[in-house]
Order: sequence, then C-alpha cells, then structure tokens
Amino acid sequence: MASVWTGKSLDSDRRFFMAAIVYYAVQQRSLNIRNNQEDDILFQVRSMALMVWLAFSAVLPQMLSAQQRESSASTAFGLEAVEASAERLPRLHSLIIHQRGETIYERYFNGRSASQPANMKSASKSVISALIGIAIEEGFIDSVEQPIIEFFPEYVDTELAPTVASITVEDLLTMQSGLTSTSGRNYGRWVVSDDWVDAALRMPVIAEPGSRMIYSTGTTHILSAILERASGLNAKAFAQRYLADPLGFRMAYWSQDPKGVYFGGNDMEMRPRDMLAFGLMYLNQGRYDGEQIVPGDWVQESFQAHAQSPRGEGRFYGYGWWLRDMAGLQVPLAWGFGGQLIFVLPMFDMVVVATSDSTPGDTRRGHLGRLYDLVEFQIIAPLLAQQQALQSAVSHK
Repeated sequence: MASVWTGKSLDSDRRFFMAAIVYYAVQQRSLNIRNNQEDDILFQVRSMALMVWLAFSAVLPQMLSAQQRESSASTAFGLEAVEASAERLPRLHSLIIHQRGETIYERYFNGRSASQPANMKSASKSVISALIGIAIEEGFIDSVEQPIIEFFPEYVDTELAPTVASITVEDLLTMQSGLTSTSGRNYGRWVVSDDWVDAALRMPVIAEPGSRMIYSTGTTHILSAILERASGLNAKAFAQRYLADPLGFRMAYWSQDPKGVYFGGNDMEMRPRDMLAFGLMYLNQGRYDGEQIVPGDWVQESFQAHAQSPRGEGRFYGYGWWLRDMAGLQVPLAWGFGGQLIFVLPMFDMVVVATSDSTPGDTRRGHLGRLYDLVEFQIIAPLLAQQQALQSAVSHK
C-alpha cells in the first residue's frame, strides 16, 4: 500500500475563530470575579484579554505560514500523479520517497514486496566506494593517492608493473584507470576468465590514468580485491561489519568471481529499505542514527564531478556516484542497469529509491527513461519551482 501524507492549512476565518475563543475565555474569567472586587481589577483583566487577543491574532498567521511553508514542500508534487505514472511502468518493482525524516511514499509493484531483496546491479559501485572511504578512515588504505601496485606486489617484476604502478585508488574510484573497459562488448569475455582481477589489469592501456572516464565494471572489481587485501576481510564481511551493521540490516546475496573475490561492481542485493538507509546516510553527510559511518568529507568528494561521462551531456562521475543534470540541478545518484536507483537530493532533504526488473524483455526499452522522467518532472521540478516561488515571495517582502 502507498503511504501518502498531505498537509492541510487553516484559512483566515478559522484563525479569527481561534483568536476569538481565547478572547471569550478570558472575558468569561473576568465575569466570574466576585462582585465585591474593585472595578479597576475587572478593567485590568478585560484589558489583558484584549491584549492577548490582539497579540495572538498577530502572531498566529506567521506561525501557520511557517508551518505551511514546511509542509507544502512535501506536497508541492502530487503523490497521486506520481503513483499513476509509476503504475504505468510494468517493470517497476518499488518506489520510495523519503523527506524530512519520514517516508511520504512507499509502494511495491508487479508482485514485489518490501522483504524481497533487489539486485542493485551497478548501483553496488556506490557501495564499494563507501567501503573504500571507510577503509581509508580505518587506516587499512593510506589514501586515494596510493598506487595500487602496493596491493598487488606479484606484478612488481612483470611487464604489467608500469601500468599497475601508474594507477591510483582514486583513478579506480573515478573510472579513470586508462584501461580498456571490461563492460559492454568485452563483458562476456571478461567474466568467463579464470581471474577477473588479473584480466581487468591486463586490458590494453588506452589513456593516461586520471585523464578521462572509461566506464568499466572491472575497475570497481579491482577495488573489491584491494579492500580484501588491505583489511584481511572479504568485501562482504567488511561491508557487514562497517556498513550494514550500523545501518541495521544484513547483507543479502552477493556473487563472487572464480577466485572468491566479491563482485565489486555488480550483483549485490539489498532490500529497497536498505537502499534507502544507505541513501539517507549519504544525505546526512555519512551519519546514520547518530553514528558517523562514512566520513563527511568522503561524501562531499563522492558527490564532486571528478570526470565527465562520454555517455551524454550533463553527466559526470564522482567516487562511485553518478551526477546527472535533472531540472537544472546536478543530482547525485547510484545507478544500476535496468532501473536500480538511489537519488540523493540534499536541497529538499530527500532520498528517492527505485528498483526494477532488469531481465531481458520487450518492456525494457524505454523503461529507464520514463523512470528518470517521473523523478525529474513529477518530483524534482515541482519542488524546485515551489522553492523558487517561496524565495521570490520572501525577497519581495
């Protein structure tokens, strides 16, 4: 069932009525004064009643106006229209909208339920980024500038040494390793190899590390191996201890490569509400339920545009997070194939989570575009317009 909240305001007649009640109550109190009291006491009480009535009438509209401004931000977009659009997406599995500390909309579609984990696909790259930030904070990794050859000493005296020595942790986080992508047409050949990390590192060099974005799932898979070698824990155990436990959930299924390294860029499963908790942590600068889980400066760096995507204008990449122009705003999002999405909207104190069917089929075409349109034009754009209108009204007072 959808959880829908709408705000209601009081009109001027009702404000006057409330003020009148206060005035009447105080007047009645004055009339109950014993007849033998002096007239000046009765006069003072009635004067006080008038003053209270006037003050209350003056202050109440401002109080209600502030309340209305706060509540209307949640209802600037129509939840009924959002739900109608969501119901027209046959591949949509879940949609959650959380704003100002409460879930204002949550619904599961096409036979799905809140208890079912979703394969996050490439949105798991954002989780890998969080784990690397934690590993640096805990001292397992020196910094983002650390050359990755320090984690792979077996390559020191090989022909790959110059390549591996020239790539840093940051180059992997920002998809700027300079290595040919393992994604797209190379994906099938890569995942049938016996050693995914070695196969990713042996991809031909086509750019200077740090010079341009080359989207590659192999890049974040190398980060998973680094996490394991640096901490002594496999990526799933590390994630459970340092991320999932503080966020209050258990890590679900997560696939491994033939060497047992957890897939660093794909096939991680979470329930939509767990994805929401992850997004809320980033919304709150790495804090959740009063605990600092990911360093605040890591969140800020993750949401900075470190590389421009070749996939289209207005798309950038941070530390494992996409930055996409939506309604004139640069919105950080965790993106997974087929429509697994976490939108973080600090301007509106909001996180939006969506999961979808990612299997092949006729309805897959156009699904992601329509899902983006729903979030951009039915949630973000109305909120932005309302915020701009409020700012304009304040500036003209």
